[in-house]
Parts: sequence; C-alpha cells; structure tokens
Amino acid sequence: MKRHESLHIENITAGFGEQLILRGASLIAEPGKITAIQGRNGSGKSTLLRCIAGIIPIRSGQILHGQQDLSPLSPLQRSAILGAVWTERTRIAGMTVRQLVEMGAFNGAWVKTGLTRKEHIEHTIELLQLQSIAGKSSAEISDGQLQRTMLARAIAQCAEFLLLDEPTTYLDYVAKEELMQTLKQLAVKAGTGILLTSHDPALLQTFAHRTYELAEGIASEL
Repeated sequence: MKRHESLHIENITAGFGEQLILRGASLIAEPGKITAIQGRNGSGKSTLLRCIAGIIPIRSGQILHGQQDLSPLSPLQRSAILGAVWTERTRIAGMTVRQLVEMGAFNGAWVKTGLTRKEHIEHTIELLQLQSIAGKSSAEISDGQLQRTMLARAIAQCAEFLLLDEPTTYLDYVAKEELMQTLKQLAVKAGTGILLTSHDPALLQTFAHRTYELAEGIASEL
C-alpha cells in the first residue's frame, strides 16, 4: 500500500494587490490526523486554504506533498491529493444530493477503494447520513444538509487531504459533534489528512491533533 505523505506549507506569502495577507505562513498537516487553523476574522485562514488548493496564487514559498511541489500540477492531478469544501453555498437547480456527491468521483480515484463506482457513492452517502435526502434537489434541503452534501462530494474524490473552511458552519451543536466524529473516523480509518479552519475552540480541543493560530500572516503552533 502506498505510504501517505504529509502536506508541508513552507513560508507562504500571498495577498491582493499591494496588501499582503500571508507573510511567511508555515505549517504541517499529517495524514490520518486533523490539523486546525484558528484566528480572528480577516486573519487569512480562508486565504491560506485557497492558496493550498491553488485558487489563489502564492507570491513566494512552497506547498509540498511529501517532496512533490503541487504548483505545476493540473487540477485533475491535484484532485487526487486535495479535496476542498468552502463556506459559500452552492445550489444547482434540478441536481439531486446524490448527483452532487457523484460529481466528486470525476477523477476516478475511487478505484483504489476496491468498490464499484456506484458502491463508493452509496458508501459516501451513508457515511454522511444523507440517505433520506439523496433523491432531493439541492434547492430543497437546509444549509446544514447542503454542508454535509458538499463534504460528501469532497470525500468522494478519495483525495489524500481535505481542506475544510469552517466545516461546522450552519450546523447545530449535536450535528457539529457528529460531523467532527465522522471526520475523525475518516482520518483514522482511511488515513485521510484533514486541514480545517474553525472559530470553535471547544471542538478543536476535543478533535484536533494539532492546532495553529494564524495572526499577522504567520501561523504559530499552539
């Protein structure tokens, strides 16, 4: 079995125009563990995740998966390493929850599970407890249900790491606990690395293996 590699963020500098948001941010996210980033609003947490995902270009620094630099990879190649869920709500009229989850299997990485494509999709739907709404349109479900659907879509990619921007947004406390338990199960059983941002210190204290504080563009391990 292929050994999973760590994700190394090394001295990332990024910003918009003349404004620097990240000023040499560095951190390590390990496979099979939950790594959290906390910080005040505007500290650059979402910007950092988007830099890692390749959405926002970096001005200097490196993003490495093991020894592999991610910057020259195509979106398809990167999708086998990184999956992401953002805070923006994406509702596609007429598309069901199951169809949204199926979109995550576009890269074909599901073959490594040993399941058929259909089995993999159904397993992912069950993992996020979406069976009762799988046939509903995304326009009909709540924000919390949509959040779990988008997470299921990311999990269906079978990426080695998941980048999750405030994944417990729109969820009540019980649902937050259940989601974090699911993420912990995914990390431990599948070896998936989880890198997430959060404003909830109680959840991080309970579930995160490693936590960084992002302030003034620098990430410091707590």
